Amino acid sequence: VTNPRNHRTLLALSVAALGVGNRHEALGFAQRANALAPNSPLTLFQMIRSLNACGDYFGALAYCMRARNVSDSPHILDQAAQAYLALGKRELALDAYQESLRRGSRSLEAIRGLLRLHMGARRSTAIDELATTYAAEISRDADALFALGLNALFHHDREGAQQFFERSTLLALDPARDSTVISGAALDSRLRHEVEQLSLLEARGKLDADGKLALQLLVRYAADSPAGSPEEAATGPESEAARLAMAQCHFRPQIRFSGVALARNDYPGFEARFEQAKPAIVVIDNFLTPEAIKLLRQFCEEANIFKTSYPGGYHGAFLSGGLCNDVLLAVADELRLAMPRVVGPHPLMQAWAFKYDQQLSGIATHADFSRVNLNFWITPQEACIDEATGGLVVYDLPAPQSWTFQDYNAEPEKVATLLKDLGKARQLAAEHDATLPLASLAADLMARHAAAGYAEQDLSTVIACYLPDSEVR
Repeated sequence: VTNPRNHRTLLALSVAALGVGNRHEALGFAQRANALAPNSPLTLFQMIRSLNACGDYFGALAYCMRARNVSDSPHILDQAAQAYLALGKRELALDAYQESLRRGSRSLEAIRGLLRLHMGARRSTAIDELATTYAAEISRDADALFALGLNALFHHDREGAQQFFERSTLLALDPARDSTVISGAALDSRLRHEVEQLSLLEARGKLDADGKLALQLLVRYAADSPAGSPEEAATGPESEAARLAMAQCHFRPQIRFSGVALARNDYPGFEARFEQAKPAIVVIDNFLTPEAIKLLRQFCEEANIFKTSYPGGYHGAFLSGGLCNDVLLAVADELRLAMPRVVGPHPLMQAWAFKYDQQLSGIATHADFSRVNLNFWITPQEACIDEATGGLVVYDLPAPQSWTFQDYNAEPEKVATLLKDLGKARQLAAEHDATLPLASLAADLMARHAAAGYAEQDLSTVIACYLPDSEVR
């Protein structure tokens, strides 16, 4: 930094830090800029963005009030709506987003937010009006298209949902939009996964010429990495090319499925037990039909979409970023019909799948922001060589009502401190078993000690169903 007393320089650094996910660093730069120019609209706006990113929603709203005295920017309303939404104040969020659009912003943040809110409240007419009025904006935004897909799925229109999800995927898997920075064990694990998956695709004759070049590049890059530390490999064009190759999607199978996804089970009994259980957890054995689990495994083996990497050495793919396929949509749709009271009234809000590195730990303790979560595994049982590892640990303790999403989902040390004296746990794991817990309960997802090999990687899938009211914490 050539001039740390220049608030514009500090603002630029804050924006850059937020862009790569360094939210606390972004807040630090914004605070320094604000000290130099406390009434600058741009400085106040960046303070609000950084506070929201750090989970300090009350702080963000306080700065929104200050900012409104010096600026009438509708983007401040968008940030206020984000904070209100995180605090469970849905009507205030709705008002803020609507006011933003009334001021002529045509803001994608407001459009996305209103689509989610209207979907949660099942306001189909309002969703249709937004889709018509802001068709141009929605057509180039992955999140907005995804929301319309979820709305179609809620109305049991799987074909329409798939069309919206495919359009969303084309935008979401654009490597030019990928600003993720990964390093250390996560980068090492991600590189290993990419090489193993592309090698499998090449062996099956499903890798095109560009994919084969990417595989050759990544194999060279891995070989040049000292002691299995790819972030220490030589920088320059080869390193940048390798990172781009890991960000690109080199193959995504088109899985066609028109059968029944859920195996025969006593769903009325499961629903009754879920409603009576304390905590509300139900375990379902033999969850998927053989054909559904076969096709879902094939899709997850071959789809080069696991592009979100985490420090625990696991890699995620999301319904909004390529995970959509006929089997998963059938599972989500059939489950609402099979459990009409517990799941049926609620729209699906997201689904994701994680692959776990056998050498690393898995997902830290957390809770999710939804009414009901469905967790299920599709790893072959014979791949597990240590039955004491893997599975889901659920703690008989909900997230405190005063905690924000940031607190209970992204601060594992804080959750661990809470659980130290109060938590009770039980572990559940089996081949394609499903676990249906209230999402407010704290949980660990642990990597299984599995046999070496790409096809044996532990694979869990989560379908999150959402209840749009104050019960959600």
